[in-house]
Amino acid sequence: MLFMSFYKGESQIPNAALYFLLFTGCGTAFDLVYLIVNESFPTIFRGTAYGACNVLGRLVTILAPMVA
Repeated sequence: MLFMSFYKGESQIPNAALYFLLFTGCGTAFDLVYLIVNESFPTIFRGTAYGACNVLGRLVTILAPMVA
């Protein structure tokens, strides 16, 4: 078991709390984007804005492994 050689017996509670805070923060930021878009764009342009952001996000996701 290779992974056992890296375990140092330290408490994992601080790491778990940090991951929980990061996960909550990312979820909150994602939800705020939806609220801001509703206030920023008129209704007739909102679908186009969501579509453009979706395409851009998917392109970045496709290119991420090449950059890494």
